[in-house]
Amino acid sequence: MINKLLTAKRWQLFLLTFGLQFVLQIVLIFAMFHAISSNDAESDPFAVFAVIKYFPLVMVIYMVVYL
Repeated sequence: MINKLLTAKRWQLFLLTFGLQFVLQIVLIFAMFHAISSNDAESDPFAVFAVIKYFPLVMVIYMVVYL
């Protein structure tokens, strides 16, 4: 595993460190907008919290890969 990491190209390291986090955050933001727009009649502000609880998980994944 360490040999693959040490022989990786620059663009592969970039995708691993920044691309993964960026894509996961974009997916979570779209899910949050979908949760907001699906509750048009009720306008429930707590529907967003179902998606926000995954943001710390994304940050932990990013920190493990980055560090």
